Amino acid sequence: MIPYIFQRSAAYVAVSLALLHAPLSANKQCCKTLGSLAVKCALNVGSLSVTNNVTIGGNVTVNGTVSSTSGSFGDLLAYGNWVFLSTATLDIAAGNSIPFNTDDASLNITLDPVTESIFTVNLAGTYLIMYQVSGNAPNLATSFTLKRSTGGGAFNPLVGGTIDFPFDGDSRGEVANMLIVTGVVAGDQFQLFNGPQTIALDAANGGNGAAITFLRIHG
Repeated sequence: MIPYIFQRSAAYVAVSLALLHAPLSANKQCCKTLGSLAVKCALNVGSLSVTNNVTIGGNVTVNGTVSSTSGSFGDLLAYGNWVFLSTATLDIAAGNSIPFNTDDASLNITLDPVTESIFTVNLAGTYLIMYQVSGNAPNLATSFTLKRSTGGGAFNPLVGGTIDFPFDGDSRGEVANMLIVTGVVAGDQFQLFNGPQTIALDAANGGNGAAITFLRIHG
């Protein structure tokens, strides 16, 4: 009786060891649904779908693309920085827009190459817009106003988008302004206008005659 029991026990151990060392590829098509998962060291999966929230206490390293229902991570960003550079002054008459001929960096915001002054936003959200103008107003003081067009309509002044340029005579001056614009929709356009007097943009000394920056700060 004892030898028979020993034989059955040995056979059971042999089968258990065989199953333990069976290649994982044999079960690679198997899917598991878990109500709770705790990983102590590392988890390697071909695909992972999470229905509810994920809280991560450490770092996340992604070799591919991070996507959401609203698009990939890159589609959540929008920014741009443009400047006016020239070796000579440029007179901007009252009512005309300020040109920006150099694109420093941009994403999801474009500048019309013909006018060099109409900016189109391709991603809805809330934006921080900053601008700076340097030059001479040889006659009387002037001002600059940032205007917005929605749906291809007229350009209307933005609240807080106007700043005075109080210098006159031969004095060279510089002003800067910034504002937060909410409710921006894809396709909205922006322009920076001069008025009511002519100003001579001056970048001949190596600086920017004008600069403008767009930054999407909220969806």
